This record gives sequence, C-alpha cells and structure tokens, in this order.
Amino acid sequence: MKQHEERIGELEAELNSFDPAVRSHALQALLALVDEGVLTCPPLTSDSNLHCHSFHSYNAYGFSPSALAWIARREGIGLMGLVDFDLLDGVDEFLAACEMAGVHGTAGIETRVWMPELADVVINSPGEPGVAYMVGIGFTGTDPVAAARPTLELLRSGAQARNRNLVERINTRLPEVAIDYDCEVLPLSPSATPTERHIVQAYALRAAEAFADPATGWSGMLEERVPKIPPAGRGCWRRESRKFPEFPMFPTVPRGRPPPIPDS
Repeated sequence: MKQHEERIGELEAELNSFDPAVRSHALQALLALVDEGVLTCPPLTSDSNLHCHSFHSYNAYGFSPSALAWIARREGIGLMGLVDFDLLDGVDEFLAACEMAGVHGTAGIETRVWMPELADVVINSPGEPGVAYMVGIGFTGTDPVAAARPTLELLRSGAQARNRNLVERINTRLPEVAIDYDCEVLPLSPSATPTERHIVQAYALRAAEAFADPATGWSGMLEERVPKIPPAGRGCWRRESRKFPEFPMFPTVPRGRPPPIPDS
C-alpha cells in the first residue's frame, strides 16, 4: 500500500513537469491505476469549477492543464474549466486530458481590458478605475482561427510589455531585490508568458536570498523606500510559494492600462 501511495505521489508531481511528454505519461499511468483498481476515485458528480488557471498563467500549486483534469477525476468533479490569462497555450492539453479522464471540460481565456467610458469607476479590478476582468469561453483548441490571432497576440504582447515595465520600476525603487525579467521571471512559466503573480514569486525568491530574515528585511526595506504602505502591509510575507501575497509594492507602482480590444 505504501509503495502505491509513493508511486501515486510521484506521478502527481510529474503532472506538473514543464515537459509535456512527462505530463502525458503521468496522466496515462494514473488513469491506468484507476482502471486496475489500485486507485479508487469517487463517482463524477455535478460539481464544477469553471475558473481554473494553470501554470501557464500562474497556479499557486503549480498545476498544469493535465493536473487540473486529473484533480477533477480524483475528486469527482464532473465539469472543469480552464481560463488562463491572455493565452490559449493550455487548451489542447486540457481538453485532451479531460477526455481521457472522463471529465467534461471547457476552455476559455481571461484578460484585463481598459474601458474609457468607465475611466473613473472601479469595476472589478480593485484599485484600478476603468480596468475590468473579462472572460471568453468556448474555445476548442490552442490554435485560434486566423481572424482571432491579431487580438490574441495583442493580449500576449501587451501583458509582457506591462510586466517588463513593472519590473523596471520596482527594480529602480527596490534595488536590494532587483530581478532580471528574462532570467528570473520568464522561466517560471512553461510558455514564457508570466503574469504579475510570477513577478511576485520572483521577488519573493530574491528577497529570501537577499535577507537573512526575509520577513524583517522585506518590511524594513519597504518602510524606508515606500513609507506610504501601512505597517500591516509591510509585514505581509509567506515563505511557501502558494501563499505569496499580493506584495504591497504593486499598489504604489501603477501597473499600466491593458490594451483596448480592437474593433472587429
């Protein structure tokens, strides 16, 4: 029994490899264990989770599209939805994995858009008037139709441009924990499409190296460099990757407007 548990743990870890071949093999092996009766999963129910991010656009547990499908099967979740930020890179893998696992899958994309008509209104992005989170659903593959490619490229390139600008400004303000975007942020996403949370992760990792006591060092640095942040915010620190906070540097450094959606 212990041997099986160890093997299952190894396979579930392999589901989050950046190598798609390793992920595919791990999923097939886990499903084979279910078919053989070695691993028991509950019956699929009407439970659903239609808003999942994979490691392409940051997942706090590092879950891949295949891992999300497996979790649905393992937990008896009958319907699972993928909505990564600004890209469709995980759609083919996710839908194929859902089919293999017998789970109903749906795929979409999430992005942030600038709405000039509501420039003074906080819509659903806290602290960012005129910016709204939007989701498109019903995509059936990673490769979009030709008409959609320019818009998707605009979303991808716009997000990366904002990220680079954000890192440049934070590095200027907090040189003790300055990071290299190409070397320390891009590798955190298998599709080289990191989000602001990947940037948070990179700064957290850098701060852990820069300070003997990261919590104290981080708080002291922000107290000196960004005094407008309240003490409670300066003290936010978690060592575990899945608990990285929205570091308080971000409210003091505007992220920049997302690109408007072009007219069709």
